[in-house]
Amino acid sequence: MTKSEMAFDKKIKEYKEYQLLVKATEREMEKIKEQMIKMLEKAKLEEIETDAGKCSYKLIISEKFDSKAFKAKHAKMYEEFKKKNESMRFLVQ
Repeated sequence: MTKSEMAFDKKIKEYKEYQLLVKATEREMEKIKEQMIKMLEKAKLEEIETDAGKCSYKLIISEKFDSKAFKAKHAKMYEEFKKKNESMRFLVQ
């Protein structure tokens, strides 16, 4: 293994360790979130504000464009107005 490969190997291992920490933290945050939702529901509150911050759990209604249905009904127009999007993807496996 070259020096460059060894350096990447070290960084990949370090990155994967942090990914595991993030996943564990996200699981804990989800548990706390569920507890807070139950607390709000039990208190019959949609929102509460304390010194630490604000917490809310309420129904939000939004409208979104159904591009799949539009494409099915108006295929030519859909093709005419669609545009390409470019992005860079970083991946560690």
